[in-house]
Amino acid sequence: GHGHDDRADGANGRADDLTRISGVSARLQRMLNDLGIWHLSQIADWDKGQARWVDEELNLGGRPIQDDWIGQARVLS
Repeated sequence: GHGHDDRADGANGRADDLTRISGVSARLQRMLNDLGIWHLSQIADWDKGQARWVDEELNLGGRPIQDDWIGQARVLS
């Protein structure tokens, strides 16, 4: 969803498969959905600070940064 903010509409029947990112399990995808993260484009727009926030929020031990979720999402989205 470029041009408008699609965070507010939740999954809306068209959530991306976040498990395409290496390091994201089905369980982790549900946790991301709980934070309002449904789309690869949202992760692609993160900066390091947001990645760190999600990492701490979900207690991931640095995985979003180690596995470069942002870079992966940019390639996938």
